[in-house]
Amino acid sequence: QAKGMEVVFVSSDKNEEAFTDYFAEMPWKALPFVDRERKAALSNKFKVSGIPSFVILDKDGSAITTDGRSAVSEDPTGEEFPWKPKPSMDEVDPAVTLAEPVDARAVSENGDAPILVTVLNDTQHTVRFEWVDYEGALVPYKVKPHWQTWVQETYKSHPWRLTDEDSGRELARVRFTGDTTTSVSKLMQLSLPTEGAVDVKAVVDQAVIFEAANVSYGLSAEGCGPGEQLNNTRAVNDRFVVCPAGDQLYTFESRSGLCLGVGAPHGMWYPNDGFQAVLVPKDSASAVMRVLPARNGSEGFHSFEPVEHPGYLLNHCDGKIWFFDGPANNELVFSQDASWQLLDAESGTGPWKP
Repeated sequence: QAKGMEVVFVSSDKNEEAFTDYFAEMPWKALPFVDRERKAALSNKFKVSGIPSFVILDKDGSAITTDGRSAVSEDPTGEEFPWKPKPSMDEVDPAVTLAEPVDARAVSENGDAPILVTVLNDTQHTVRFEWVDYEGALVPYKVKPHWQTWVQETYKSHPWRLTDEDSGRELARVRFTGDTTTSVSKLMQLSLPTEGAVDVKAVVDQAVIFEAANVSYGLSAEGCGPGEQLNNTRAVNDRFVVCPAGDQLYTFESRSGLCLGVGAPHGMWYPNDGFQAVLVPKDSASAVMRVLPARNGSEGFHSFEPVEHPGYLLNHCDGKIWFFDGPANNELVFSQDASWQLLDAESGTGPWKP
């Protein structure tokens, strides 16, 4: 009742006496026992095959779930109320993400209609969702780990801030513009600054080879399956097709159909923070990259930054490919290891220049 839910008991008792005794223990309403015709119609409509059964309806009478027992058992405090089904990645379409980035000065305003937003955490971060109130203060609402969903009634004029719970780093600051189902990675892309990004539309749908600035070989996906780390060598299948993934955002697809992406933390002795560069499914949030001017400043070279982990650059070290946020030894070596040229996969010539 504290959540605004009205419970109605629909009895499957054998007689009215049994119904009366059983219902006497209940604090909610009930369909009259004599109305067997309506009871049968409800059972048929919601395909009730056993008891007890708990069907949850929306305000318009449509079914949210016919397995309310599991919803309540898994969330007894009602944090996910009204327990609407969690979205799949197939439902998350960047073209219909009704949100816009806002700057740190934006505060909530009064006077607009409520909207409902559903946000799937498809990133590797544990994400904290905070409301920016009318004076600009941050009000914590929810913390959601990987692959959990945040469902929130809000208003078009209300900004929200998303942060990495572990590091405190801001991931996105947005205002929703209508009812929407989206994901954390899509909101991060909206909030990503485009200043300094390099537009590589000229090579979209073309196969390229990554070649490191200080060696004559680059990324190899030979023998690598999903989640397996790429090697730093020149092999027969180290070509990647450049695919558009948003405004100045791209994925790089290998021959296997898997894409360059972010894997597990490096777990090595290196003093810098980083992740393995691995092959991931093409719809993975970790596959989306920004192309930046080369860290070494050289014309014709580029650096590659995963949207999911801003500040980390594609890098090679000890025969493997990584994403590092800074030098393991010194800046001169790091800037060279984090700078790449894109060569034509057929001729091996280049470099390609924006």
